[in-house]
Amino acid sequence: MSRLSASRPAPRTDRLRRMLAWLRLGLLYGLLWAIILTGGLLWRQLLESNWGLRAAGPDAPHLSATGINVALMADPAQEQQMQLQSLREAGFDWVRQRFPWTELEPAPGEFAWPAADSFVNATARTGLELVAVLDGSPDWARDARDGTPVDNPLAPPANPHDFARFAGAFAARYGEQIRYYQIWDEPNIAPHWGDRHIDPVAYTQLLQLAAAAIRAADADAIIVGAALAPTADRGHAAIDEVYFLQRMYAAGAAPALDVVAIQPFGFGHAPEHYAQRAAVLNLARAGWVRRAMQAAGDQATPLW
Repeated sequence: MSRLSASRPAPRTDRLRRMLAWLRLGLLYGLLWAIILTGGLLWRQLLESNWGLRAAGPDAPHLSATGINVALMADPAQEQQMQLQSLREAGFDWVRQRFPWTELEPAPGEFAWPAADSFVNATARTGLELVAVLDGSPDWARDARDGTPVDNPLAPPANPHDFARFAGAFAARYGEQIRYYQIWDEPNIAPHWGDRHIDPVAYTQLLQLAAAAIRAADADAIIVGAALAPTADRGHAAIDEVYFLQRMYAAGAAPALDVVAIQPFGFGHAPEHYAQRAAVLNLARAGWVRRAMQAAGDQATPLW
């Protein structure tokens, strides 16, 4: 009896072994999570170094790297010419100018071209390439909901076919002098989509109709998507660029787009700040957007 008792492990030794077994299991579990976490961080760092991003197709539209936004259409012709010539002499190769629909078609079918004529001709004389931004809506084309509580001339039209007809008339008039047409500006944030919820599907419909009308009038046209504003929001009044673009692709936007455009302002971040996440409003968001384009199978289209 005493020999049998002596061969059994003492209760304290048994508990110690169980504790050590649990400790080893806990250490292995912790090590596993450390490996997973480290791998995830390394993978994110790899993506944020732009690994895997591919350039647009060799035949994709491109502009030289030096351009500038201008707002000169309301200026006298002599002032326009002087300003544009000074930009050309300073080394700029292209300018981006907004052509507000509300000023060019103040009544249905009644066009007011003189101001646009003056600017387009002045740009051509200086040899600058022009990116024409078509947006805004005249009051006769707007939905009643975009007039309250205040009138919103940046609202889309109630009927997108009205805008397409205007875009086609614009291209028919200036197709010999303009190649790049940008359809709308910042439709992913208020107030650029009127007094209503942001709607990427509705914007896609507007883009598709306008692109078809422009191409019918100008076979050489390059259609640039609206410049999407950087935002971390995803609500009624703002939608981040990637989610907005994903919804556009789902709605069939790809054939209407020759160029995807964004506006990664950078805000307080230096150009070398590399994070590519929805919450970080930096210049590297371009890589985040480009990855979404590739995921949608649209890697041949350039991102401007």
